[in-house]
Amino acid sequence: IKNPEFSGGAILQILDAKDVILEEKIIQWSDSTVVEFKNLRQGSYRIRLIYDVNNNRKWDTGNYAEKRQPEKVVYFPQNIDIKPNFDYILEWDIQK
Repeated sequence: IKNPEFSGGAILQILDAKDVILEEKIIQWSDSTVVEFKNLRQGSYRIRLIYDVNNNRKWDTGNYAEKRQPEKVVYFPQNIDIKPNFDYILEWDIQK
């Protein structure tokens, strides 16, 4: 994962076709952050990144009274189709 919009923490999630969270990782940014998910079953998946601005390890909604926006959520631009006995290496430049 490259070029985050800010240098705080984030939550990276793997979602199935019904948007159920199968696995998530809490990450802290470096120049190029590497995250590994192992033993995924065959199927179609989506990847979601949540910018965890306050580092509380969950997505926070906005608050109108406090004029605070919800934490930003970004999706990998395409679905990932996993096949058995394959390793996948994905590069994600978030700014593109």
